[in-house]
Formats: sequence, structure tokens, C-alpha cells
Amino acid sequence: MTAATADRAAYERAGGGRYSHFEMAAGAKIYAGTQVCLDASGYAVSAADTASYVFVGVAAEQVDNTDGNNGDLRIKVWRKGVFKFAYNPGDAARTNVGDIVYIKDNQTVTIAASVTHDVVCGRIFEYVDASNVYVDIEHTWA
Repeated sequence: MTAATADRAAYERAGGGRYSHFEMAAGAKIYAGTQVCLDASGYAVSAADTASYVFVGVAAEQVDNTDGNNGDLRIKVWRKGVFKFAYNPGDAARTNVGDIVYIKDNQTVTIAASVTHDVVCGRIFEYVDASNVYVDIEHTWA
């Protein structure tokens, strides 16, 4: 396609890109408020420190595709926002604000030294206490 030389309609995505819907992996169950990844085949799964997983956001609802096939169900996922998560190993400090954090499990974030596959899920936005932080998830995927 060549560059535009006249006005064009720019269509905004419904929700302003704040959320998306993803097809679920076979056998997956994702709980509302937990982190969501895409697996190597591009289907939504409960977040984990797993090779080839890519973080895409936070589940806005619970969806149970335990008895389904790939793509049978879809899940609404928040793509932007600041969300509270547990911090492992429980030694978060105010000085961690701005640090990149990685998925430990579907509700826990940590520093890279504590995980194997470095699945990025955001930056610490606010310190709560040693075991909890708020994470800005907006700019985590390319």
C-alpha cells in the first residue's frame, strides 16, 4: 500500500483498545482478575512462567473451556490499566517502582531472577507493601 494523499477514515477499535477478546485454548479455565497469556498456538491460557507464552492482559471475566476445543470459547481481556498483584518473593520496596516484572503464576509477579522464561507483564506502578504491587500492563507486548 502506498502513503495516503488525502483524508481517510481512521476507525477506532471498540473500547479504545482497552480490551480485546481472545479464543481460549482447549482445556483452559481462566479466572476473572488473573493474568492471561497466549500459548504458542495463539490461544488464551491462564498465565504461567512457560516457554513461548506471551502476556496479553488481565481477564475481565471467568471463562471455563475445560471441556472445549481450541477456539470454542472467547474471553474478554483488559489490555490497558493498572492492576494489583501479589509480589514474590515478598520483598518489594518503594525503590521497585518502575521496575519490569514478570509472570510467576496467574496472580503473582516477580523479578527476572526468580523465573525461568521471563514472560514480561508490565512495570511496577505503585508499591503497596512487601508482598503486593500495582502493575501498569499497557506497554508489555510488541
